[in-house]
Amino acid sequence: MSKVNVANNPIGSYPVKVTREGTGADIVNVQHVIVDSGGGGGGDATAANQVIEIASLQLLDDVVATTAAAIPTKGFAISGTDGTNARVLKTDTSGELQIDVLSSALPSGAATAARQDTGNSSLANIDAITGTILGDTSSIVSYTSYLPGIDGYISTTSNNLASVIGTDASTFNNGIRMLGLNGGIDNYTIAVDGSGQILLGAGSANIGSITSITSSITPGTAAANLGKAEDAVHGTGDTGVMALAVRTDTSAALAGTTGDYIPLTTDALGKLWVAGSQTEDAVAASGDRGMFNLSVRQDTASATGANGDYVAITSDALGKLWTADCQTEDAVAASGDRGSFVLSVANTGGTSLAANGDYIGQAADLAGRTLVSMRTPTATLSNVAGSAASVTILAANSNRTGATIVNDSTAILYLKFGATASTSSYTVKMVADAYYEVPFGYSGVIDGIWASATGNARVTELT
Repeated sequence: MSKVNVANNPIGSYPVKVTREGTGADIVNVQHVIVDSGGGGGGDATAANQVIEIASLQLLDDVVATTAAAIPTKGFAISGTDGTNARVLKTDTSGELQIDVLSSALPSGAATAARQDTGNSSLANIDAITGTILGDTSSIVSYTSYLPGIDGYISTTSNNLASVIGTDASTFNNGIRMLGLNGGIDNYTIAVDGSGQILLGAGSANIGSITSITSSITPGTAAANLGKAEDAVHGTGDTGVMALAVRTDTSAALAGTTGDYIPLTTDALGKLWVAGSQTEDAVAASGDRGMFNLSVRQDTASATGANGDYVAITSDALGKLWTADCQTEDAVAASGDRGSFVLSVANTGGTSLAANGDYIGQAADLAGRTLVSMRTPTATLSNVAGSAASVTILAANSNRTGATIVNDSTAILYLKFGATASTSSYTVKMVADAYYEVPFGYSGVIDGIWASATGNARVTELT
């Protein structure tokens, strides 16, 4: 601290410089006051005054602090205002001014730390993709010679893909075109209309107009439509859908289980397999199944459609089938009447046409005469003695084709077709030496009784 010689100075104020001891650095300049000691004039300051000055200077020294030193007990403070009161400004440990943002006035959608992180991630992804695209551009351009029609739309010198990318409905200058082949090596640009839909050209190799396809498959019953009406007249060239079937020479299951879809099946000749079908010349068996044919009942036969129409089979009230040229039983014959012609198989050699139990047609000779099987009968002779009680003349025999009986007795023979003959229960009364032929077809038992037990019955049975 600088000293002031008060001996040669009058009472008044003088500048005093305060410096830090040992450093010579200025701390503060103060005004030193020379106080009169009471002598009415100049003179040295009193001891009391000097003590007051030293105390004041010490206080000034205490408020001074160096950088990074401890905060002094007392000191100067730089303050601001909140509009009403003074507020001390604060610093951090580095001495930098500390500013706290107590509220944010950012508008909606403004950048925040969270939004910046998301934006940075998106930009990083775009940057990576852009690098990949730019790295492959040279490869794309180097292969333009292998892409017909693309050369001239991608620059082989600038590698600038951006110049070939257009927006929807924008004017097409240089750009990438979609090409198609005409079946050979020539290529053509695929054309689209104003809405971007691909245009289909005319010709035998294209699918034609969608409008035409729609109209041709419209349901209907005309000649060109797929549908046909019941009872409609058939016409040459009518359009329809062909039903395809699978050839199966031997009928077998084609589906995995019941409820599955399965195609129709036919044999090698295209004949449809149906449930319950029977093979020609196959042996009939109990429980065989067949197709049940339904018919329309018509008590009086009449036309059910016009010529050329499909019609149903018809039958009378008893279910008997109406056939062309049927004749009614007991009807009067007339010239020109027609009937069903019964066919026979010519078989002059009498050879077997089927095995036992098979269906077979009737045989005829070359003149159309039906062949009838004639058996040579075997005769068996027997004698039954006369009896006054009923006795059996011939036992029942299913193989019998005929029989003759002679009453070789003087007594009357009462003959009965059945059991237990009597003079009041008999079929025929044979006098002595009478002859009788049993009607052909009767194969039952024949009993007899005589008026008296004498003579015999001479019996011949044909089988």
